[in-house]
Amino acid sequence: MEFQEALDYLVEYARSTTVPFDVVWDCAEEISDFEGSFEDLHRNAIDLISGMIDNHVGVGYLSRVSGEDLILWEGSKLEILEKIDSDMRRIAEPDDFMNICWFVIDRGRNSKRRAPVDSDPPPEASFAHWIRRDGVDLDD
Repeated sequence: MEFQEALDYLVEYARSTTVPFDVVWDCAEEISDFEGSFEDLHRNAIDLISGMIDNHVGVGYLSRVSGEDLILWEGSKLEILEKIDSDMRRIAEPDDFMNICWFVIDRGRNSKRRAPVDSDPPPEASFAHWIRRDGVDLDD
């Protein structure tokens, strides 16, 4: 799969529903023909997310509130990419990346309240207990 094809797929996917992080990672793997190093895949994922943001895809925490998709992050594109990059390096296990964030094109269902990109997830965020500032805790 070529980069642009993967990006187009992800943007279209985000038009219809929330996209979990593992789908982005899968596309990063496909771009590398499933043979890239972790650093290659990491870079591909960040590049895809950057392109998604450029195509108006929102990034945030999955919301547990009925009728909302995501609690979108408030911050610049660079701040969002830096947070994702940092969390990917801290977690370092692709199976757990979906706990970092989700993606969607705003369809009017997202929280009107935004979460600062560098804050802890609010209580109404699904998976909020999995990401901690002081480390990773998947057993909460």
